Amino acid sequence: MSEESPMVFTTNPRLSFALHGNGADFEKAMESVGREKTLAWLQNRVGDAIAPEYLEGAIAAWFDAESNDERVMARAELAEMLLDVDESTSELLWEASMRDGFERDDSEQAFDAVSHLARFAEETGDPATAAELYIDFLNWRREAGRVSDPESIHQAFEEIIRLAQASGEAAVAARFEHAHAEFASLDETGAESASEGDWSPNVGPYTGWD
Repeated sequence: MSEESPMVFTTNPRLSFALHGNGADFEKAMESVGREKTLAWLQNRVGDAIAPEYLEGAIAAWFDAESNDERVMARAELAEMLLDVDESTSELLWEASMRDGFERDDSEQAFDAVSHLARFAEETGDPATAAELYIDFLNWRREAGRVSDPESIHQAFEEIIRLAQASGEAAVAARFEHAHAEFASLDETGAESASEGDWSPNVGPYTGWD
């Protein structure tokens, strides 16, 4: 996350300070300061990189959301819009989306957010944290009653293996290759556990590397 001083070149110190917290706290700060101040703060940060009408529309969608599903879509839209122009804010919105996805047992939402957050971590030179995000997703998904498309599990394994190999963590890569092969075998047989619950009940939670 950006190390910028929250008091420099800001139209709203509360929102700037909130950049140093978590996603949920940042969204609370947005709600506290209101639509117009949030919009002005973001416009000050992105400059001419986003057309004002697009940014205003995305902010309006976030504030006007009347259901959890509407808020999920509005949050993702705003996070995507800010992805390449205000990484700090985008990252917090994705973090909020990940937490919300986990809490709502929405694996698709959670995995989408995890993928974006892992990209941020890898781009800042922290592949171990990027892998840990995918590992946390796999461990969450293995809990009783958790449901997901098996494809997201395959993708998570593939990303962990790629990140481990790129980091020179051959033993970790081999461990996850083995775990992935076991999951793939279950998926090929159409086993229920490939879509719900723990597909490897005799194995403890997956771990990454330091």
